[in-house]
Amino acid sequence: MNNLIYISIFLFSFIQNSFTQNTSWEFINHSNRCDLLYDIVLDSDGNYNALVESYDDLHFYDSSEYAQIKIMKIDPYGKKITEKILISSQYNYYAKNIFRVKDNYFITSFHYSKPVFYNMDFILLKCDLNFNIVDSFSLNYPEFAIPNSYSQLINDTLIVMLTLDHQDKKTSATEYVMINSNGDLIKTTRQRERTQGIGPHTISSSLDNSKYMAFGDNLYILDRNLNVLSIDSFISDPPRYYISTNSTTLLKWSEKKYLMASISWEFTADLHLWFIDKNFKAIKSVLDRNDTTDDFCAWNGSIAYFNRNSIYTAGTSGTSLFPFDSSAIFITKLDSNLNVKWKKVFALDNYYSLFKILPTADDGCLVGGWFSTITPHVYPKYEAYLLKVDADGNVTSTGDEKHINWEAMIYPNPSPGSFKFDVIDDSGSDYRVDIIDLQGKTVFSSQNQSNHNSINLNFLPSGMYTYSLYREKVLISSGKWIKE
Repeated sequence: MNNLIYISIFLFSFIQNSFTQNTSWEFINHSNRCDLLYDIVLDSDGNYNALVESYDDLHFYDSSEYAQIKIMKIDPYGKKITEKILISSQYNYYAKNIFRVKDNYFITSFHYSKPVFYNMDFILLKCDLNFNIVDSFSLNYPEFAIPNSYSQLINDTLIVMLTLDHQDKKTSATEYVMINSNGDLIKTTRQRERTQGIGPHTISSSLDNSKYMAFGDNLYILDRNLNVLSIDSFISDPPRYYISTNSTTLLKWSEKKYLMASISWEFTADLHLWFIDKNFKAIKSVLDRNDTTDDFCAWNGSIAYFNRNSIYTAGTSGTSLFPFDSSAIFITKLDSNLNVKWKKVFALDNYYSLFKILPTADDGCLVGGWFSTITPHVYPKYEAYLLKVDADGNVTSTGDEKHINWEAMIYPNPSPGSFKFDVIDDSGSDYRVDIIDLQGKTVFSSQNQSNHNSINLNFLPSGMYTYSLYREKVLISSGKWIKE
């Protein structure tokens, strides 16, 4: 199972004398390019900066010429303003994370020498606020591939965890890399793993700031020098099997508890949210997505909030075990007690991956990643996308309106008895509506509805209900509905 989950596209990077640095913002329009959006960070001017790697085509074993790492500047509504190329080269690049650290941006990236995925390099790029590269350093791993990495900025210290898989296909280790706020390497430590395909995928400061808590298939407790103090088992939640992936997100919520998003498995992969105490025991867990599809949360951060009573989580949902083959994007909003306010599903028409979710100043959120209009893994054409929704889950802007079919509209609400819905969908799919009362009882269910319909619910007593709208077997919208 782990081998299926640890899917990543191994396109890696290294700074050579051959790179060219563009010193002005510009639009790059290559019709055959693949743009892979990996991360987004808020700028001081209220806009966003998206980290993108770009290729002429996507060939796993012979990456094309003119590989690029670039920054897309995005306005507060999710619209692309400009692009800037940081590096352009015939070498292989894999952009991973971006962080704002004081008056600089740090970008993590990788390089490998084709046609093999070993002898890899981890690279840190240090940029000024105009995204000019001012410094860098690299670490070489001659006998290892780096299939996964995770980075987190904790108190102005950047902690990077690298999964190192030896070329013998048996030996594995986790490399911890500590970088200070000036972009200088402080130290590295290495922890041997018992086999390939396991290891930590998220890290946070402990609640008292005395240690680091790294989490994967097990809980790794490290001191402030990144020495592993203990390795413990995590929460058991039978009959579900816990899955550790890059999408696991662990945040320090308060002085008493953590907030975590993760994936658990019974018959399908589903999104789980947790409050966890100082002893790493579950206080509360919520199975947010539990349906017949496989659900994976965003791969570079799957929890976002400005207002603690408006927690957002997001991911992709589909019938495939492969996160990058998913056919929809889901966003869920919860309150500070992890009670769901609403769930919505967008973009049912193509193959989507989701890499980042950020809160926005209007109490909404911005998500981004890449999509393909053809079946992935067959030399696909990938494009970056951005989706901005407001506090009620309504789309306010998208960077790719041409391709993405959006949400369901439910109206009127409140209503004297008529429940109407519209979905932008020309596929001829069937829809199902469930109406649930406050006791959790389904009081009405209607099958084989079209994407534009009106249902008479005059027979229901006045009061508050929950509706769930399904496209085929996929939940695409859920929320409160009031019968007057």
